[in-house]
Amino acid sequence: MKARLFVAALHAGDQRHAARGAALTALDLAGYTGPEQAMERRIRVVGQKLAGDDPLAKYTSRVTYGLARHYRGYFKEAKEILDPLQAMSTNRRVGQQSGLLFTLHSIQFLGDMTDLTGRYTRALADAEERGNLFMSVALRTSTAASVWLAADDPVRARRELRDAMSQWGQKRFSSPEWRATVSEAEVDLYVGDSEGAYERIRGLLRAMTQNCFFVYQSRALVAFTQGRAAVASLPSLSSAARRGRLGEIRRLKRLVERKRMPWTVPLASILEAGMAQATGHRAGAESALRAAIAGAEEADMALHAAAARHELGLLVGGSEGATLVSNAAEAMTALGILAPARFAPMLAPGLQVGKS
Repeated sequence: MKARLFVAALHAGDQRHAARGAALTALDLAGYTGPEQAMERRIRVVGQKLAGDDPLAKYTSRVTYGLARHYRGYFKEAKEILDPLQAMSTNRRVGQQSGLLFTLHSIQFLGDMTDLTGRYTRALADAEERGNLFMSVALRTSTAASVWLAADDPVRARRELRDAMSQWGQKRFSSPEWRATVSEAEVDLYVGDSEGAYERIRGLLRAMTQNCFFVYQSRALVAFTQGRAAVASLPSLSSAARRGRLGEIRRLKRLVERKRMPWTVPLASILEAGMAQATGHRAGAESALRAAIAGAEEADMALHAAAARHELGLLVGGSEGATLVSNAAEAMTALGILAPARFAPMLAPGLQVGKS
């Protein structure tokens, strides 16, 4: 539909809508592909030229480029592009709402929970004051769980998610539903209900497939969450069930790393570490965790790096392990995590000694 808008606007000579159609079409290509391809780049450049001095067209072009950088895991750059745009309009147009949401999502990946909490609190208060149900639900389904788990309050995290979805009321599958399901699975993992998280995400994957929900970032995040739940659930399974689930973890790892994007590499390494530990390959688990730390740091994913370092320290033990755990806990505390020892195994499960 976005490509049709672009073509129809070109035929009609409508420069503003052609510029916006080009920006939206380029964004779609960013959502479904890996590294930027020539076609996407050409369409985006055409849109920028067509935008000229039109403020709305220029705004759409900038917002969609920021979202594209977010999709590809350049979270720091995405935040730098999107953050200034929030002050460009006072009418809370849809593009601005998307810009705000993806600014928060980028901060979430960067791992600064203190910054995220402050921005989330202000944005939610603004949405509720304006009676903006869409924004209120979107904020609470995508951000509230991280905010309240960082504060070591899983009960509040779950309550916010369920209250938001009870207000949403739509029967058809939608973005708030997939985000709320992933967020609730995160709460399950935090409180130790790995099987509950696993089954919750299995159902979500079926719904995403049935509804043609194929944005790569979304599917990679869902696969990473299911993979972590599968790793965490291994100790409770029979030998036969365990073999089957290990095979599934390998498949999910391949799905996560398929595009070989900078942000997916450390996530795949975390799943690799969990599998290695579960099958008795401690050296492999250590190696995968070190790769996860390096990859997360390169992608500016500070919280994932600190969580992997925390679990590596527990795995290694001794003086080196104690130093790793201490440094990781200090880093996580600085990022706004109240209980690092509970938060770290949620992001990197199955790695502590005695849990293999």
